Amino acid sequence: MEYKLSVGFNGNLDLLEKMYEDKENKIGTLYTGGYLKEVTSGRYQHSESEQELEKIVKAVHDKNSRLAVTLNSPCNVPPLSEKQWWENVKKYLKHLESIGVDTVIIAHPFIMSLAKENTNLSIAASIICDINTPRGALYYEDMGADVIVPSSSINYDLDQLKKIKSNLKRAKLSLLVNEACLGDCPWRRFHQNSLSHADRRGYDLDYAMSCTNLYEKKPYMMLTNNVVRPEDLKEYEGISDMFKLVGRTTNEETLLKMIHAYSTESYHGNLVEIVDKEFSEFINLPNDQLNSLFEQKANCIKNCQNCSKCKTLYRKLTK
Repeated sequence: MEYKLSVGFNGNLDLLEKMYEDKENKIGTLYTGGYLKEVTSGRYQHSESEQELEKIVKAVHDKNSRLAVTLNSPCNVPPLSEKQWWENVKKYLKHLESIGVDTVIIAHPFIMSLAKENTNLSIAASIICDINTPRGALYYEDMGADVIVPSSSINYDLDQLKKIKSNLKRAKLSLLVNEACLGDCPWRRFHQNSLSHADRRGYDLDYAMSCTNLYEKKPYMMLTNNVVRPEDLKEYEGISDMFKLVGRTTNEETLLKMIHAYSTESYHGNLVEIVDKEFSEFINLPNDQLNSLFEQKANCIKNCQNCSKCKTLYRKLTK
């Protein structure tokens, strides 16, 4: 199966070299935070200056890859009547285009329309848009999206993904496959809003600890989330040839493992190690023993209180 990875990148150029030392890497795009603090994103990570971002663009292009910048804050966007703010964002978008940025990842519809009307940048509708139906995808395609990152809540609903793909006129699908978030996480949208206001690392600690505490109490729930194993990317042939990995705030060791595993469609070890290092310290899911997991999750009824399949599998894995 031919595909490319879109990988989160923290802007460290030494790390960039290490990422490409892996000759089996299938990196097609790196995505990172921009420099205009008024337009935030879904992670507390950004470039410190225009000059730093320009260096990143050049370095990524030298690796024959594309560079995407995140502008996917779901809030902190003023009314259109605040002309100066919108003029500043328009200038920002034009500058991103002028320095060679290939793609902007956007959540807010007004910013997406602004990018479409004033630049030739490729536009990706962020996972924060929570797109999970053909109708929802078409709204964003009509606003200018060239790539749709659907809600990870439908990662295992292949029929729905196929319906979305078949209804799109030109946009392509890109799937986020290794985010540790709980399935149908009750804190997710509020966590994303919190990060839009973050002025320091750890600002979102209350939200991060909420799901951490639940995973500690019920570790089997790591089997119920929307992570797709590297070995199961083949199940999406004909649906998507772009797979997105988290990485902007991921530690170096874990990020390099992620890239290799999802480039080779294989990982021997604890699956959680290529999802979230901290969770892997108390949850062990031997990936070699999870060959039936895709089918189980593809047929999931999403009603854990009336189903014990993941609990049963977890007990078997931890005997």
